[in-house]
Amino acid sequence: MLLHAYYVRDPRVQRAAHALRDAGWTVKVICLNEGDEPTSEIIDDVQVLRRPVSRSQNRTRFRFILEYGSFMLRSFIKLWREDRHERHDVVIVHNMPNALVFSTLPVRIRGCPVILDLHDASPEVFANHFGVKSPLFNKLLMLEETLAMKYSSALITVNRGIEAVFTKRHPWAEFLVVHNSSAAQDSTSPGNPVLEKQGELHAVFHGHLHERYGLQRFIRVLPQLAADGMTVTLDVHGDGPYRDPLEALVEELGLADSVRFHGAFTPGDLPDILADKHLGVALHVRNELGDLLLPVKILEYAEAGIPIVSSRLATVQSYFPDNCANYCDSDEELLRCMKEIRDDYATALCRADRAKKIAKSISWEHDSAMLVDYVDATCSTR
Repeated sequence: MLLHAYYVRDPRVQRAAHALRDAGWTVKVICLNEGDEPTSEIIDDVQVLRRPVSRSQNRTRFRFILEYGSFMLRSFIKLWREDRHERHDVVIVHNMPNALVFSTLPVRIRGCPVILDLHDASPEVFANHFGVKSPLFNKLLMLEETLAMKYSSALITVNRGIEAVFTKRHPWAEFLVVHNSSAAQDSTSPGNPVLEKQGELHAVFHGHLHERYGLQRFIRVLPQLAADGMTVTLDVHGDGPYRDPLEALVEELGLADSVRFHGAFTPGDLPDILADKHLGVALHVRNELGDLLLPVKILEYAEAGIPIVSSRLATVQSYFPDNCANYCDSDEELLRCMKEIRDDYATALCRADRAKKIAKSISWEHDSAMLVDYVDATCSTR
């Protein structure tokens, strides 16, 4: 596998590696090095080969291109050397960037199949994360996407919403959808407490802390909820560039007793994180990119049977209809939604139960079996 990320921080790649390992494959992962990690390491019977490249703290377009280029070249050389020592049967490349697939040229030219796993749509990511609206740059990204897909032997992506976008752009392309669902041992929750009529409402947010994930919206309505007689606590698990502004907002609003920041966590911590929580928060900003998302945290809330408070993202709603989640876009809707949950928690739990059944149908246990079969089939038709 090739991955422009840190292996130990990417649950999707870890789950895929473990599924293939359990199916009898010998798995190697070429990835970034956070700085002080071993160059080569065996983690859970997966060989992790780290290149001397780490993520830049200065996330400009130029730094991205430089970082991508350096990692692609080093991956090209490493894969070539590894393949001379021990021939590979298949290489799975995880985007971004899509162009990372071309680092597999040493093995591709001898007939080794290459599978591209598209976690993200590059044109939408650059347009919405970096404000890159240049028609020329967008055309270059579209060309990169097209060439990478055509170069690859097979294609995987993460949900039906992004699959539809790719298929519209590339009608000839066919994908296996492997969702970002958690493994069963990571998502099982001991169950959720009954909400007393005038008791506290315990909310949770877990994951990367970034402005586009909308947690600040939830924090800002807490004083209004308190004024209406609601006691709401929020546990925040995770880290990221927006943690300092969020902590400053909590201090400004005098919510230090209501909002607790717990820092980074591991997938194994998830059952304890979600235990005894009345609702999970996922208020992502809705835009062209947001509508392609099926956030991992939403799947994890659903799998744990926790009522979901979410923005109306198109892909999320395509999986979870209105009777499965509590949707709100404006602050007024959020306030009304929170009051409805407090006043009729039984209905919120009914929605959560329907969401749980849907999440089970796209569980990792279901999708991982399809992934293994797909890799086997791709290799058998080489």
